[in-house]
Amino acid sequence: MYERLLAIEEAAYGAHHTEVATTLTNMGNVLERPGTRAGAVALFGRLLAVKDAACGAHHTEVANTLRCMGDVLVHQCKRARARAL
Repeated sequence: MYERLLAIEEAAYGAHHTEVATTLTNMGNVLERPGTRAGAVALFGRLLAVKDAACGAHHTEVANTLRCMGDVLVHQCKRARARAL
């Protein structure tokens, strides 16, 4: 369902709109759960690009997305990559 919503929002608003960011956040939160983390890092990467473009690199929304990405990477035993964020 989120994939369909994302496609509709991207077509309506463009890939870097805040509505798209909200849907990406929700999708990432679902994938952040154990057993589904494989796609979460890629989704949070897309979300990071949207929030960076919309809010600026030093905004708290960008920091929150980096935290989410880092959490997923730590759970995947990729601590060095998480530290690099």
